Parts: sequence; C-alpha cells; structure tokens
Amino acid sequence: MPKISKECCDERKTRIISACRQLYCERNFKDISLKDISALAGCTRTTIYNYFDNKEEIFLGLLECEYYDWTLELKRLKDSPIRPTIETFAEALAHSLEKRVALLKLLATSLYDIEEHSSHEAIVAFKREYKDARETLYTCLVDFFKEFSEKKKLAIVDMFFASLFGIYPFCFVTAKQKDAMQEVKLTYTHYSIYDFSYQSVKMMLSCADD
Repeated sequence: MPKISKECCDERKTRIISACRQLYCERNFKDISLKDISALAGCTRTTIYNYFDNKEEIFLGLLECEYYDWTLELKRLKDSPIRPTIETFAEALAHSLEKRVALLKLLATSLYDIEEHSSHEAIVAFKREYKDARETLYTCLVDFFKEFSEKKKLAIVDMFFASLFGIYPFCFVTAKQKDAMQEVKLTYTHYSIYDFSYQSVKMMLSCADD
C-alpha cells in the first residue's frame, strides 16, 4: 500500500472537520452521524476511521481548530502597537468570540460527552490548544494591564474561560424555554454574544484588585 503523505493526511482531516463544522451550523451534536459527515466530506466512513476513532473525536478536532483560530486572533491583539483600555480590550475579546459560535455551543452542550468518548491522544491535542489560548490571554493581561496583580490576572483568566460555558445557552434560547419562562413570569433579557461577552469581560477587568 502506498504511503500517504502528511500533506494528504492533513488535507483529509481538514475536509472531515470542515464537513463537521458545516453540519453543526445546521444541526445539534446528537443529530449528526458519521454517515452525514462522510457524505459531506466526500469520503467513506472507513476513511474517517483512519483519522478519528468516532464522531466525538471529530468534534474534539473541531474544538481544537476553534481554539487554534481564536488563539491566533488573540496573538494578533497582543502584538498590536496600541495599548488598549479596559473598554477597548473588552470590545476586542467580545468581537473575537462572535466568530466562535461552534466553540461556545460545544462547550455549553457537549464537551463532557465528547471528551469521555475520545482517546487520550485526542484529548491531549485538544488540551494543548486550550492551554495555548489561556496562556495567550494571560500574556495579553501582563502586557496591557501592568497595574494588575498576579493574583488578579490569574483570576481573570480562570473566570473568563469558565464564563465561556454559559454564553451560548444565555444568548440562544429555544422556543420551549421561552414558553416556560413566560409561564413562570421569569423575565428574560436577550443578549448577543458580543453584548454578553463585553459586559462580562469589562466587569472582570474592572473588579477590585484584592
């Protein structure tokens, strides 16, 4: 059997993940099958198994790509010659999250199951990108807000990444959820990803430095 080049391998993996991303824009995790992904990617399920053990690992690969692309944007922000204020930094972070709907949706709805059914190697690759994103945000805080204590910078990183799990369900409410809230007279204020993220980040950055 001829050896598959790394370039060909990477291209096939990218095509599979891109098909997964496209389907996820239209459906939920549980409604997407390997058959759906293989059909859209233009390959067989046997081919998919050469790169991923199951559907969960494809979605973990999607998350890995989402963190990678997002980190690149954070690094461009870090390298900007203009030092941001609290307000402009919050704006920049919020705008970067507007582009990461797939990431926010997966974190909120499926991450535990995805990791539970993925191999150690796949989880390590994902955690590497997650770590890079955290470290990039930390270095932004170090460079831009020298007045913050080390304790505050570390707390902001933890709070920010924890907040990512709640953005999608707060900004995207289903019709059933709206009906239930109306029945119990629960006031719901709609936020966009940008608005919710901006307000959250601004509050984190503005909190007292204990």
